[in-house]
Order: sequence, then structure tokens, then C-alpha cells
Amino acid sequence: MKNIIYILLFIATNANCQTSHKASRKITNYSFLTDSLNIDKQLEKYKLPAFSVVVFENYEIVYSKQFGVKSTDSKEKIDQNTAFSTASISKPITALLCFMLEEKELIDLDNPIDSYLKRWHLPKSKFTENNSPTWRKFLNHTAGTTQEGFEDHYAGEAIPTLKQSLLGQIPRYDKEIEFLFIPGTNWQYSGGGYTIIQMALEDTFNKPIAMLASEYIFSPLVMNNTTMIQPNENGFLTNVALVHDENEKVIRTGLPITPQVGASGMWSTPADLAKISIEIQNALRNKNNKVISHSVAKKVTAVTALKNAVGGWSYG
Repeated sequence: MKNIIYILLFIATNANCQTSHKASRKITNYSFLTDSLNIDKQLEKYKLPAFSVVVFENYEIVYSKQFGVKSTDSKEKIDQNTAFSTASISKPITALLCFMLEEKELIDLDNPIDSYLKRWHLPKSKFTENNSPTWRKFLNHTAGTTQEGFEDHYAGEAIPTLKQSLLGQIPRYDKEIEFLFIPGTNWQYSGGGYTIIQMALEDTFNKPIAMLASEYIFSPLVMNNTTMIQPNENGFLTNVALVHDENEKVIRTGLPITPQVGASGMWSTPADLAKISIEIQNALRNKNNKVISHSVAKKVTAVTALKNAVGGWSYG
């Protein structure tokens, strides 16, 4: 997980409050939420450079407020369009992308994922001899792969390839990703599993996952401040908050580069995250959804893993 001291938060207050014949008074000013928290004092107390919050209610954004600066070095204030590194929020977006591509009959999530890989193939294992894991098992962390999370990289470093990552030629890991159990029989959180998904997507479509996510999700939903493009690539966002350590010091360049994009490489804003949350909620009720279908929303949010899965786990 990324060591990001910024707080990225959006509050969903989507309560379907049905009143009787008496009309309830609608709240129009949500500033009491941030006023009551004394955000500026909290930032100072906990050495946090910035805080961004969005509230949405009844399927629309009703409040947005930002506090603090993009970097303690520059003192430039953040605004509602300032993007943050979102770490593992990337995973449910990658999962959503996969289900949308399956709906278009471009991939089959029940097929073994190894048949889609070209640059590298799953390592041989006694656990997969008679049970080659499907996309779906990687998507809900039941494939049984190792490599939970990854270390960030910064400009000036040698950035590993996806193949090097899966081979364990990166910080934190010194051996190739491996299987811990028969796919589908248990649950193990695996960023490495999402790296395999990313490779399968890119090998199949001959496009970076950033381009696929933009084509099918970000652009259609007008998420203009969201990207999976990395800081060392053309097209990266210009309005971003830098990452800091626990002493409020900018880490290296402040712009972490994540080759494992599908697992943890997305940048976004609370407003854009609210947009996709609202779209999924609309899709689940099958009303006013424009990009995500009712079927996809139901599938991607369904709890599909229970054993040792922290009370239940969906895709992402």
C-alpha cells in the first residue's frame, strides 16, 4: 500500500429517505460537516498537507470542500480538480473494466487467464496442475497468488517492467510470484494477481491499461481528473497533490511511479470517484445509468469470496 499522508475522502450520504405526507426539510448547506471537524486544526495536529472532501446525496454531488496545499514545499493550495494517488482504489476500477469488456464479448472471465498472456506465463505449481485459474479468480483474490503490495518508484530510478515485477525482480520480493493454494479454495489479497490481470489485458488488446480505462470508463463518465497514466509518461495530470512522509516531507519527487498500474497506479479526485460511485448506484437500480449496465454493476459488486475474506469480498 502506498505511504500517502494525504487524506482522500468522499462521503456518500445517499439515503433513500421516504417521508410520509409531511415534507422533510432538505439540507442545502453541508459546510457543517467540515466546520464541525475543524479540518485546519486536524491537518496541523496530524501533519497532513491536505484534505479533499465531496458529499453526494440522491445521486448527485451536493458539496465539495478542499483544505491545505499540494506540497509543503510550494504552499500551492489544492482545489476540487487536484488529483491524489489512490493506491488500491485502482483494483475495483480494473475489475470494472474487465466486466465491461466481457459484456462486449471481448474477453471471457471464466476462461483461464494464462491463455491471454504473451510476455510471461503463470509459473508451474502443484496447485494449478488440474485447475488453471480464471480471470474471475484473480479478480476476487481467490487465485491464490502471492505479492500483496508493491514499493513505489520515482524519476531517476530504473522502473521495472511488468514481467520483472512478476518474476520478483523488484524491491520487497526476491522470487517469482507463486501459488499458495488451489485456486478457488481460499482467499489471499494479491496485488500480484492484479498485475497478472493488467498484463493479460495489455497482451490481449495491445494497449496500455491506462488507455483501456480511459476509453471505457474515464472519458465516457467525464472523469477528466482521473488517469492510470504514470508521472513518467506523456499525458500525466498536471494538477496533482504530492505524496509526503509521516513528517510532512515530500517523498523524493512526490510523484510515485507504479508499473503495477492495475493494482495501484490510478490518480483521481473525490469528485471523480463520486461520479463513478453514483453511476454504479444508478446502474444497480437500473435508472439514469449511462455507461455501466445494470448487469455489470450487479456482477462487479456481488460478494463472491467468503472463506478468510474479511467478512466477504467482491471484485477489486
